[in-house]
Amino acid sequence: MHFVGNDLIFSTRQDINRKITTRTWTGYRHQYGQKVRGQHTRTTGRTGATIGVTKSKVAPGAAPAAAKEPEKKK
Repeated sequence: MHFVGNDLIFSTRQDINRKITTRTWTGYRHQYGQKVRGQHTRTTGRTGATIGVTKSKVAPGAAPAAAKEPEKKK
């Protein structure tokens, strides 16, 4: 059978819904909006305002801010 137009959209939507209801692995991926075909998801496929990883700048010769401890008063 050849599907054209709305029939194609309807059949693919039905296939995806069938996978979700039978709880297959690809159904879970479709349900949560993840990549389905084995792509990596560490850096790609991000949605929203995520641009990338930002690191705080450290002055040369200075210790990182997390390593500094406040001095205790006696």
